[in-house]
Amino acid sequence: MRLRPEFAKNPETTRLKLDSLVPAMSEALELKSFSIITRRGFGCYSCHLGPGGPMFGQ
Repeated sequence: MRLRPEFAKNPETTRLKLDSLVPAMSEALELKSFSIITRRGFGCYSCHLGPGGPMFGQ
């Protein structure tokens, strides 16, 4: 799991983002949420480049 380092550092915040922020953002943008099965949809890496990467556009 690519989010493992983030869960290790900030488990509560990471869970909040996955459970609340990602679904709210995907709904607001009218996009399907990321599916671990299809590996498609809006998720963390739609805006972030990766666990150690900067935010998109910065």
